[in-house]
Amino acid sequence: MRPDVVMFEEDLPPGAMEHALDAARRCDVLFSVGTSSGVWPAAEIPHVATRAGRSVIVINPGMEGQPRGATVIRVQSTAGAALTSIVERAR
Repeated sequence: MRPDVVMFEEDLPPGAMEHALDAARRCDVLFSVGTSSGVWPAAEIPHVATRAGRSVIVINPGMEGQPRGATVIRVQSTAGAALTSIVERAR
């Protein structure tokens, strides 16, 4: 059984990137979590949301290449630690 993911060096399904970029331009808040934000073409998605004036929360141990700006919150952490903390505080 194959998971519904794209593995490294595989092509995205037709229209997937266009759909993701359109959603990023229209979202209320975009969470960019983990190392995928350092891999092209996914790395462009939070930048598109930022340029559209959307709120972006970046969770990543490294912040090199991540978007900056008034609508960006940068959480320098592992995905597991940050998301666990968010879920616990939301309860």
